[in-house]
Amino acid sequence: MVFVSPTHDGDVKEEWKAWRQGVGVGQLKERSRVELRGADRIKLLNNLCTNDLKRLAVGQGCEAFLLNVKGHIVGHVWAMCGEESLSLTAAPGQAEKLIGHLDRYIIREDVTLHDTTDQWCHLWLGGPQALACLQAFIPELPTERLAWVEGTVGGAKVIAAKLDYAGPEGYWLQVRDEEAAGVWLALVEAGAVACGDEMLEAARIEWGTPEYGRDISDANLPQEVARDALAISFRKGCDLGQETVARIDALGHVNQLLVKLRLSELVPEGTELKMGEKVVGRLTSTAVHPEGGVLALGYVKRGQSQTGTELMFEGGTAKVV
Repeated sequence: MVFVSPTHDGDVKEEWKAWRQGVGVGQLKERSRVELRGADRIKLLNNLCTNDLKRLAVGQGCEAFLLNVKGHIVGHVWAMCGEESLSLTAAPGQAEKLIGHLDRYIIREDVTLHDTTDQWCHLWLGGPQALACLQAFIPELPTERLAWVEGTVGGAKVIAAKLDYAGPEGYWLQVRDEEAAGVWLALVEAGAVACGDEMLEAARIEWGTPEYGRDISDANLPQEVARDALAISFRKGCDLGQETVARIDALGHVNQLLVKLRLSELVPEGTELKMGEKVVGRLTSTAVHPEGGVLALGYVKRGQSQTGTELMFEGGTAKVV
């Protein structure tokens, strides 16, 4: 069984209000999930990603990019360190690609790779009252980003991690798929407003969280995604693609950056952005803002990526925010 959050006729504006003033719950659908098991799991992934996994203790986590030998991004993951496994969660449709990439570098290491995508459901509980809502079930919750604890919600075991996925305050809940409906219902009964895909997507874009396959591809270099402080360690030592990352850091810039924009109207993802007659960027994600207007993520050339810069597309304007 694959849990899909119940359809509802909720008012998107009311959902937005809940996420800004109270608490809302939405489903992060079809997340990819891969588990690494074996004594060398931390060593292997630390050599293949941009963040420092060796510093993680059980119950901690971090965000990271996986790169190829040329320094281009082949994966964007949230890693969580357990006693017997290291779990990686990513955007939809990425498990096979991640496993294939990691498997290439397993020679004699004690590591096995497992696709657990179909076993787990992922919820995001967000808003200024998210902590209080979840504490009714799990009194001791982590405050460090991507730190996690196990607890019980609605009679089901959940993994609760601190994560600013679609706003500054929130918790990412991983639950076995067959128990997800009970967890969803328990959170709603505890005061969380059920939020649909439209609401969650708008919040993700406004907060600036990228999705691999839409906002990130293997054509991108890690610093272009503008998540250096969250996903890159410049002190960890050697890893795959590290020479490119270090060279960009020494130069001080990349040629384009992922930025947030406000559009005059809704246009398709992939729409080109111009400064005069010159193409200086393109949109990667777009959504109607629940309070009006249109939000977007997109890549813009370095000289035009500053906040307040006004760009054009066919039929409208885009402002970097």
